Amino acid sequence: MLPKTNLSFKWPIRCFSQEQIWQNRFYFLYFVRIFIALFDLEIEFINGKEQKMKAKKSGFTLVEILIVVVILGILAAIVIPQFTEASTEAKFSSLCTDLQTLRSQIELYKVQHNDVPPTFAAFTAQMTAQTDITGAVGTDYGPYMQKVAINQFNNLNTLDNTGTVGDNVGGWEYNQTTGVINADDNYDNDGVAGADHANL
Repeated sequence: MLPKTNLSFKWPIRCFSQEQIWQNRFYFLYFVRIFIALFDLEIEFINGKEQKMKAKKSGFTLVEILIVVVILGILAAIVIPQFTEASTEAKFSSLCTDLQTLRSQIELYKVQHNDVPPTFAAFTAQMTAQTDITGAVGTDYGPYMQKVAINQFNNLNTLDNTGTVGDNVGGWEYNQTTGVINADDNYDNDGVAGADHANL
């Protein structure tokens, strides 16, 4: 058997005075109050940030609207002239094609009618229906086209025989003696006086 010993273990106990206990309580409560104050500040910051975001999402400011308007104005100033120019080029291309078609069909009519061009008065009928050798209604020749083309610059397909090309009286200026046909619109955009298409 082992001999008995008088050894014993005791946890060290620190004794605080009454004054120290109250002082420690004061410090504890002080830190608790600081923690609560910081927590309240954090909550206010988050709420304020959310309110600002909601206010910002609710609408646009005057400066933002002005910026958008300026950007749209710049884009319009760039894009609209390009569309206008493209539209004018398309009209000009169509005008040239229609003139070429009219001139070639008039020449074909002359070949088949003893070198006599269509008359001014009966131009549409002679070009869009069948005719005989004299140009009267018949079944020998034609038709040469379905209808007289429209001049895209004045939206007219009528003929004019005043002798002044580019006076905008009709869609086409036609000389029945020679069979020459020209565009009769008065479109002028080259900075030079006179219709731009008179010499096409």
